[in-house]
Amino acid sequence: MKKFKMTITAIIAVLFSCVFMMGCIDDDGSDKKEKPTDKPPAVDYTKLKLNEVSGVGDDSAKFYELINTGTKDIPLNGCKIYYNANSSVGGSIPTGKGNLTWTGLSAQTAQAGKLFSLIGRDSPAGTNPGSFTTGLTAARILIITLEDPAGNVLDQCIRAKDTEEFTITDKSFARIPDGTGDFYFATPTPNATNGTSTAGLTKVPKDSPFITDFVRDPTSVTSSDTVTVSATITTTTSAITTVVLQWTLGGTAQSDINMTPSGNVYSAVIPAQVVGTVVTYKISATNALGETSVTGVQDYTVVSVSVDYTKLKLNEVSGVGTDAQKFYELINTGTKDIPLDGCKIYYNANGSTGGTLPTGDGSLTWTGSSTQTAQAGQFFSLIGRNTAGSFSQGLTAARILIITLKDPAGNVIDQCIRAQDTGDYTITDKSFARIPDGTGDFYFATPTPDATNGTSTSGLTKVPIVQ
Repeated sequence: MKKFKMTITAIIAVLFSCVFMMGCIDDDGSDKKEKPTDKPPAVDYTKLKLNEVSGVGDDSAKFYELINTGTKDIPLNGCKIYYNANSSVGGSIPTGKGNLTWTGLSAQTAQAGKLFSLIGRDSPAGTNPGSFTTGLTAARILIITLEDPAGNVLDQCIRAKDTEEFTITDKSFARIPDGTGDFYFATPTPNATNGTSTAGLTKVPKDSPFITDFVRDPTSVTSSDTVTVSATITTTTSAITTVVLQWTLGGTAQSDINMTPSGNVYSAVIPAQVVGTVVTYKISATNALGETSVTGVQDYTVVSVSVDYTKLKLNEVSGVGTDAQKFYELINTGTKDIPLDGCKIYYNANGSTGGTLPTGDGSLTWTGSSTQTAQAGQFFSLIGRNTAGSFSQGLTAARILIITLKDPAGNVIDQCIRAQDTGDYTITDKSFARIPDGTGDFYFATPTPDATNGTSTSGLTKVPIVQ
């Protein structure tokens, strides 16, 4: 009997040990341990994108098209689309998310690598359950926002300019290539691929940063100068998030410099460099929508003596005669020589009689070389088109035109403007001569290349600068 009791005790000890090794058993028979199959796999909603949005036609034809760019199905339960559009032409991008137009249902899934479309607006009676509910336009400034169930923004479709500037009302906003590209105005293709070609299509305008007044101080840089680069940067509504100055020394890229804002003006300082160093620089600005704008590249060469380019003027311009006779004449009104390396002349003229003043710089017709210098108080002339070191573009005495002189930094130094042509001023055999030299207005005069224009304007007609 004693032996039997000992055996029972041993068996109970073994069973208790096994239970302890396996873990505690709950009242319902479970061991309270989480099994791998108990937790649903995480969903990568970042693979879900807006692929096409169309407000073309009646409500039954309008649609939102999503695309799952991943390799796993995405349940759409709780995903949301918000629609925010201006009610009329004009204005800026509306603020906020706007109206909730769709919430994904438990029965809706975007299959891996496939399109998922919401075609036809849901009526109040729910004849198209699970579709979008708010009106949808093809013509207005708008923001469409796609969110995951947690409220994280997955994607946006933005039209930042409406029919005042983009007279397109019969096209959808289609991402090309599907799922990854920018949005373009295109023929609606609900639940079908948008393809890969953007040939002949217009990109849907977004709210990119707008960069103006891109300047540096000083314009002429010596080895003792630090250089402050600045620009005015704005967007329609979305905040500017990052502005950097990208620069090189002698062609070697340097670390970006974060630009400091003061209101809408951003600035950064380039350290002083040794004489002869060539510095190039540009500004890159990004807003909260992820839109980036980048300026053109500007440059300067560090010199031993500072240059005052404001003393350099256009003194006479002549489009009279053959190409070999035509010329640009500059004058240095200062007391120090001005190196012309990097200075530029731009030529912009109407191609025929009539019209208004052309916009923009026009064509670059001359860039100064390292061997060209405007001596103090003297003329510097470019005589004859396409001669060595001279100008390259055609030059007329008869058309409306703007001629612009810029320093190496791209700052405008001077302009010569003829705002009315032979339709009003039947003068085609005269140059445009500044009288007195370097300081006066431009008059129609007999060409005098590389020679003074004098001081008398008696009997001369002033070149018109307004229309």
